[in-house]
Amino acid sequence: TVPYLSSGYQKVTGFYPHDYLSVLAAARGLSVLDDSMRAVYAHHFDSQNNPLLVMYGTSWCVECAAMREYCNDRKIRLLDWDTEADEAVARRYEKLAGRDYPLVFYGARRMNGFSESALRRLMKR
Repeated sequence: TVPYLSSGYQKVTGFYPHDYLSVLAAARGLSVLDDSMRAVYAHHFDSQNNPLLVMYGTSWCVECAAMREYCNDRKIRLLDWDTEADEAVARRYEKLAGRDYPLVFYGARRMNGFSESALRRLMKR
């Protein structure tokens, strides 16, 4: 599938501009983003600029539940944001062009959906 963008283990196939932005921001820093997107991505970092594991999800999503359980079992800190319960979170999800659930970020790195192996790769530095 074309277009294809790869940076390290991250790759995007097809035309998903927001996925491209995530790959570029992870590789080159948030300065590649415009001000409004930098404001959204800022929620994915702590006050010392360390990446946070963030999940945009819902209460009914089966994959979201699997990710919650995976992180809980391994004592991985997860910011679990429900797009249906919080309007600000819903706006960020929309700005990030979320297509499905869960939409997961580790800092600027993006993962659509959930798999254990993909999450382990996402969190590697």
